[in-house]
Amino acid sequence: MRSSANNMFDIVEGYRKRLSILGRNKKIIVLSADVTKASGADAFRGRFPERFLNVGIAEQNQMGIAAGLAARGFIPIAHTFAVFATMRACEQVRTTICYPNLNVKIIGAKGGLSDSHNGATHHGVEDLSITRAFPNLVIMNPVDARQAGEAIAAAVRHRGPVYIRLNSVSLPQVSSGVFKIGRPEVMRKGSGPIVFIGTGDVVYQCLRASDILQKGGISTSVVSVPTLSPIEKGPLIRVLKGARYAVTVETNNINGGLGSCIAEIISENGLATRLIRKGINNQYTQSGSYVDLLDKYGLSAERLVSVVLKLAGGFAPRT
Repeated sequence: MRSSANNMFDIVEGYRKRLSILGRNKKIIVLSADVTKASGADAFRGRFPERFLNVGIAEQNQMGIAAGLAARGFIPIAHTFAVFATMRACEQVRTTICYPNLNVKIIGAKGGLSDSHNGATHHGVEDLSITRAFPNLVIMNPVDARQAGEAIAAAVRHRGPVYIRLNSVSLPQVSSGVFKIGRPEVMRKGSGPIVFIGTGDVVYQCLRASDILQKGGISTSVVSVPTLSPIEKGPLIRVLKGARYAVTVETNNINGGLGSCIAEIISENGLATRLIRKGINNQYTQSGSYVDLLDKYGLSAERLVSVVLKLAGGFAPRT
């Protein structure tokens, strides 16, 4: 899991490239709430300006327009920031798009803590909790640039509403290249009793933590959950049955997000796994660099290692 500036890839860039290719489908119409470059819609605008609409900073109206276009047989892709897509336009997403099960794709850019310096007003750390409560809505949270491209391609193929959270950060490619809606991915199968279960950008932190722990003789498993709804429970149940501890990791409020999802699976299936939820601990976040915020909220690899060491009783790293 070593990385350098030469093998880091912008998650939004992966999305941007695939959307530009998908734009050859003349049913696709892209809408932007005045965040065209930040959300990855700019390449599409350059190639297909006749099917691009900038509605301005008017997300509620944007979702209404998208619903109307979907009702007429188009595939609208609405771009804004995650925090505004799921809160400012929450009623429109719920009632105008999800309730009639319309074929609208919603892109929530700057998800999680990735709009780091703009603070709590722009951190999208409640979106997964909110959208998990909406019937009919597919929720994707890609782990890297490759998977972001795969996510939008899968979203266009899927008939019905889709929400894609784009964590606007640069990370190494860690996904396998195989993406199926609803399917978790076992990224590392360890021999020990502890499993990290992550979603989105912090899956990379789980893998880094697993590397550090391995050097000290502690083997951990790592599972990525790129789709929070729907979700194939079978693979997760099998992993959890073999684990004494599960540590969920997400840049979302621990209430209602991935941690809650795994808690539901554990309780509903009578599993004995002890769950430790790492995320935003039901608090408003502060501004700062992305790296510093991950560390502050216990989501950096180093902080995750500390969690496991408390469970495992510590180790002396091998040199």
